[in-house]
Amino acid sequence: MSLTNVKLLSHETQTCPYDAYKTLRDEAPVYLDNDTGFYVITRFEDLKTILKDPETFGSVPLLESDAFNMLAARNARSNKIFAERGWLPAPTLAFRDAPEHKQLRATFDNAFRAGRIKGLDPFVETTAYDLIAAFIDKGECDWIRDFAIPMPLIIIGHQMGVKKDDIWKIKEWTEAFFHRIGLMLPPEDDLAAVEKIIEGQHYFQPIFDELRASPNDSVLSDLVNT
Repeated sequence: MSLTNVKLLSHETQTCPYDAYKTLRDEAPVYLDNDTGFYVITRFEDLKTILKDPETFGSVPLLESDAFNMLAARNARSNKIFAERGWLPAPTLAFRDAPEHKQLRATFDNAFRAGRIKGLDPFVETTAYDLIAAFIDKGECDWIRDFAIPMPLIIIGHQMGVKKDDIWKIKEWTEAFFHRIGLMLPPEDDLAAVEKIIEGQHYFQPIFDELRASPNDSVLSDLVNT
């Protein structure tokens, strides 16, 4: 693929971006994408330098950039729906600069401390065996659907105290959230994603309320009550 053929928003690139990534890494490691106004950085050392220098490469300039401002009308419509029917999402950890980033990161570091994660080992092992037992006698499986997706979802769900049967709904809500962050959804799909996210908010809010009233030893309880 030549550099002139790199179109990051095209369906082909979105489906399989690796040729485009290689071209950018080889020919334009610091690439200004005209369609989005974003700089795309593709070499490890450059990325490491940027991530270690939040004063120069902070999140606030990104949130004030032309690319984000182009979405202002869409965001206003989405935010109105969130405010009326759910809760307006706060900036994620990735979009916060110091000192907020450091404070919030410390909360997560404590909740996911090594001793607690080590204590999950027996549950992780049992879950892996259970998933494999469900298909091993068939002699075949869809590895992604039958193991690679449910395995982490069950583990995360266990840490959050949710029902195992609800993991596929949680997957839908999570995908909707990350698709919106990607800034590449057409307007109608963006609204559908908002609906999914609000559905997830209403699922988790009663769990948050219960944990505030009766804290337990779960990761989610730590996060909710910190």
